[in-house]
Amino acid sequence: MNYSAEAVLRDGSRIPIAVSGTGRALLIPARVEPRTESEAQTMRAWGADPDLGPKLGAGLSRSYRVIAADYEGHRMAHPAPDTLTPENVTADLLAIADAADAGEFGYYGYSWLALCGLQLAIRTDRLWALIMGGFPPLDGPYESMLAVTRAAHSMAAKAPAPAASAVEAPEPGDWDSAAIQTDEAQTR
Repeated sequence: MNYSAEAVLRDGSRIPIAVSGTGRALLIPARVEPRTESEAQTMRAWGADPDLGPKLGAGLSRSYRVIAADYEGHRMAHPAPDTLTPENVTADLLAIADAADAGEFGYYGYSWLALCGLQLAIRTDRLWALIMGGFPPLDGPYESMLAVTRAAHSMAAKAPAPAASAVEAPEPGDWDSAAIQTDEAQTR
């Protein structure tokens, strides 16, 4: 089973979803479409796997009914800094599940999306599984994570708009020389 649908999120914005496979429903808020070669090359240079989303979707759909929606990409394109609360993120994720007719579902998230999954698990009884990567739910370095988040927001608030400034190509791995490419609303 492969089909596309669309979910209407709490703020009225719309997000495309892709559903593939059969079995128990598993929501992955990840991009499953292939990246452009330019995006893929940049991601590889910085140690990221541009094929992770497509590989997850294809692999998991052999055993599960995978519901995929690029929630992080959507929020980067449609920031909601004044209303992006745990309750509203939960409402958004439930709207995605509802658009795919998933009553009970598992959830997989990595990093910020893992945190979103934790908030979802706290607020609904519809999950049969919660898979979290890159985010320690217990005894994590939360003070350090908060300091990094605050620093990123401060830098984004002071930086010129990403489109207005030429971004130099720092050596991959040289995080101190990397330019901030998000705006204040995205980091908030």
